[in-house]
Amino acid sequence: MNQLPVSQFVSFFSNPQNATSAVLGTMKILIVLVLSLYLVFGVVILRQISLMTKTVDTPLTPKIKFLGYIHMIFSILVWLCAIVLL
Repeated sequence: MNQLPVSQFVSFFSNPQNATSAVLGTMKILIVLVLSLYLVFGVVILRQISLMTKTVDTPLTPKIKFLGYIHMIFSILVWLCAIVLL
C-alpha cells in the first residue's frame, strides 16, 4: 500500500543521515545565494565609486577606485571558492 506524502516526508526525515544531508544541502544553497547577493553588492559599489569620481575629483580618487576593485576581486574569489568547495 502506498504511503501518504506526509508519511513519506516524515519517514525521510526520521533517518538522521537523510535529515542531515537535507539540512546541509539547504544551507549550501543558501550560502551560495547570499554570496551571489554580495557579488551584486560589489558591482553596485563599483558603480557608485565611478559615479562619485565623475562628480567629485579628489586626491583620494585613485585609492578609492583601487579599493573598490580589490573588494570586487575578493568577492568574486569568495563566490568562486564557495561554488567549488560547496
